[in-house]
Amino acid sequence: MGSTNQSRITTASGETDEPSNLMMMMMMANGSNIERTTAHGEADEDATAYGETDEHATVYVETDDHNRPMTTPGRGKDTLQLISTQTVLNIGTLNTRTLSKPGKMDLLLRELNRYKWDLVGLSETHLPRTGEETISGTSLLLSGRTDGTHRKGVGFILSPTTIKALISFTPVSEGIATIRLKGSVSNLTIIQVYAPDSARSDEECEQFYFQLQSVTDQTPKKDMLIVMGDFNAITGNDQTDRGDVMGPHGHGRLNGRGERLISFCRENDLYKTNTAFKHRHRRKVTWRSPDGVTENMIDYVLIFKRWKSSIMDTVSLPGADFDSDHSLLMSKLKLRLKRLPKTTRIPRFPTELLCDPIKKAPIPPTYRQNSELS
Repeated sequence: MGSTNQSRITTASGETDEPSNLMMMMMMANGSNIERTTAHGEADEDATAYGETDEHATVYVETDDHNRPMTTPGRGKDTLQLISTQTVLNIGTLNTRTLSKPGKMDLLLRELNRYKWDLVGLSETHLPRTGEETISGTSLLLSGRTDGTHRKGVGFILSPTTIKALISFTPVSEGIATIRLKGSVSNLTIIQVYAPDSARSDEECEQFYFQLQSVTDQTPKKDMLIVMGDFNAITGNDQTDRGDVMGPHGHGRLNGRGERLISFCRENDLYKTNTAFKHRHRRKVTWRSPDGVTENMIDYVLIFKRWKSSIMDTVSLPGADFDSDHSLLMSKLKLRLKRLPKTTRIPRFPTELLCDPIKKAPIPPTYRQNSELS
């Protein structure tokens, strides 16, 4: 029998919190003990503009036999409600190619600050660690390899405002991570992915989608669900037999990995938002070959179709220089609720007049008609 899973957080004020149970399917039978000590809670104001990390801000001590942390809990009862009908949330996804090179994090923050952004999912971070780091006031949440190999890796970078809405962060693997944010009507769950490329075997691709399906199945049913990242799949621009999962503004020709992605979308009632909006060619493609000849749309922002109308736009931003062959893909999200149709109110029958032997209560026509129908 494995030992009991335990995870505890200690803050500067000495308060403790227990973690949420979101997405626990990836945790093994043997337990894990994680203690996070926050000495400051804010980045050093004397640090340079970007990239410098307060070495005392976040320290992880991992004792899991598999060297993987459990869910990182949120910020408690004072969590900000980020998703509402009054605010616009700017979320994006980017394949960075690597964040392990010197100066790459500085470049990422500098380029992001040219745009309005609240949260960006990251693929191919190549950072061989898992956990949370504070960098220049932003929060970097990582899910990477634990064997020291600089390959794969996914994560999120959160603005100072978005951090206040954090409910939980769950690192699943070097290719999948999830985050949950507080909303006014419904909470938001985002799954960031990095799917195997065409050089990988079909077996590895199926293993990835099996794992992704397991994580998707454990998403709370009432949550707004978004799955985004580098899927390494081309779904084409032909809507024939695919109009239920994509719009008319796709790109390229459908390939085998694209068919697998379409199947995943149908199984989970997801819609590819980048194909729903008309943009110039350079604003649609998300990947360009080093020679600039080949271009494709292989990064996607998928949303549960129930919430499709909440996506105001999804567009590729090739002008941002991240030293990557991928472009930043950004979506504008604003909660939109469906208006319920007005119903005809049936007048109340004056039952009190039945007790009066003199007065006789007339039966309203509407009431008589509904009584006859019933």
